[in-house]
Amino acid sequence: MADIYFESLFADLPLLISSIETDDGRDIAVQSPARGSRHFLQDRGAKFGKTDCEILFVDEPGKASFLDRFDQFRALVARGEPQIFSHPLIGSYRARAEGGRHTASSDARQIRYQCTFLPEDEPQPTAPTGAGVAPIAGVETVSVAVADANRALVAAGQASSAPDDALAFITAMSESVDADSQAVLVGVASLTGQINTAIEDLDLATNIDRWPLYQAMVNLVSAVQLAGQAITSDADQLISLRVDRALPLLAICAEIYGPEIAPELADRATRINRIRTPNRVPAGTTIKLPAPGAT
Repeated sequence: MADIYFESLFADLPLLISSIETDDGRDIAVQSPARGSRHFLQDRGAKFGKTDCEILFVDEPGKASFLDRFDQFRALVARGEPQIFSHPLIGSYRARAEGGRHTASSDARQIRYQCTFLPEDEPQPTAPTGAGVAPIAGVETVSVAVADANRALVAAGQASSAPDDALAFITAMSESVDADSQAVLVGVASLTGQINTAIEDLDLATNIDRWPLYQAMVNLVSAVQLAGQAITSDADQLISLRVDRALPLLAICAEIYGPEIAPELADRATRINRIRTPNRVPAGTTIKLPAPGAT
């Protein structure tokens, strides 16, 4: 997978992984008789999920030099302590870096490190901080908050379209197959501003008689923001890839998924990342793609 790299983390150190191999499945012991063809299988549990990686250290904009990051990683390995390892395909878990062998070239500013990660815990799907609910739960939460806000509006003898606008937007975004993360963020910010404007226009913060309506509108802001985070929190279904050389998105997808479904996934990736030039993804671009097991 030349020029395309998985993004990962070990502790708080970002890593670029050019290749990754992980032991998976069941550990089956085969007991064969001295004579005859009757073999016995013994399931000894899940395999030990050892992961072998080739890590690339190169200069990257906005980060410390590749030599400094290489030294930081070596120091982490030398400590021998378990750290959180973010596997780009199956999730995050505590693991120890066994280390391995590193190579450098005199005509290229890069170091390649062959490293093995040994798990101490089962892999867990990763999710961004704060995105603790599924998209459908986010819609339900917003629905409840909207109903409370509308009841409070009626009780106070006031009117505002903000609650219904919020429900319509969150519902539409949650039902989208490939919700545009940027559009969700912009929409949530717009709705938050609309609700806060309604709070100000209706004089809710200073009028004690309208305190229940003020509470309902503030709760609606929180529900909308959480739902937006939930919709964009597809971390357990997306992987991050860094493109080190300008390539067509179709070629990248063919490398990851195979030629049969590459066109479909390339279209999907174009929508997810809002790529304007899918025929030439610029070098240095980090793109989000559906995890191979989630397609």
